[in-house]
Amino acid sequence: MPTATAFAARSLATAVLAVGLLAGGTASAGAAPGGERTVPATEVARPAPACETVLATIVVESVKRTSSEAMSHNTATTRRVLEALEANGVAPRDAGTLRLTLTPVLEPDGSGGSVVTGYRVRRTLAVTIRAGDRATAILDKAVAAAGGAARVTSMSCAPSDPAGSGGRTGGR
Repeated sequence: MPTATAFAARSLATAVLAVGLLAGGTASAGAAPGGERTVPATEVARPAPACETVLATIVVESVKRTSSEAMSHNTATTRRVLEALEANGVAPRDAGTLRLTLTPVLEPDGSGGSVVTGYRVRRTLAVTIRAGDRATAILDKAVAAAGGAARVTSMSCAPSDPAGSGGRTGGR
């Protein structure tokens, strides 16, 4: 009867062989010196191709006493973010507002209710960066231009130019 160690070794060798074959490789089990069984690897892992185009979202948030102050502050801050993106090679057509919300900031009033103490404007920008190798540096500069009022909320790799899109994300 085989020992637990021998059983585990055979199971591992079988799993490695199966994974190699499923990946399209060829493998053969053979005996190595000392009677150990080996599975030679014939497939080499290849790194994924570099991301040419990056899709990102940046949220710019402003909280002020009145809704008009919050909106004005958010508009000015967003303008600085968009200018930083453009200064770093992002075309104006590749960055624009995806979502804009205005919500009250509520605080407890001491009697179980709440009182409005200000307003929050949250603007989500959709950004397409066509220089994937510089995407994080570009996003860092855009966020820095907001002086702490912005953050990157997502970043993903995308096809360099989906058929028929013309590369447009939207307008400002």
